[in-house]
Amino acid sequence: MSNTAYSTFYASTISKIWNVKLTASEIIESPQSNKVVVFASILADSKEGVGNYGQEYVLVFEFDESGEKITRMVEWADSARAKAQIGIFLG
Repeated sequence: MSNTAYSTFYASTISKIWNVKLTASEIIESPQSNKVVVFASILADSKEGVGNYGQEYVLVFEFDESGEKITRMVEWADSARAKAQIGIFLG
C-alpha cells in the first residue's frame, strides 16, 4: 500500500481494537546491508465484542549509510489470518 492508502486503512481499523500487545519474537540485524528484520505478533481485543484480533508480521527496515535514518519500511502480514478476522473491522 502507498502511505496514503495505509493511513486511510489504519485510521478506519485502529479505532475498533484496544488492549493491543505487540511482541517482537526475533530481531535480525544486517550491518552489511543496513537492514533490520523483525518478526512480530499482535494480540488485541475488539471494541465491538466480536472476538480477538491476532496477527503475525515481518517488518523490514532499511537504513541510510549512517544507520540512523529509516529510508524504507516493508511490512508483511498473514493475509489468510486477516481475511478470517475481517468481521472485527466491519462492525
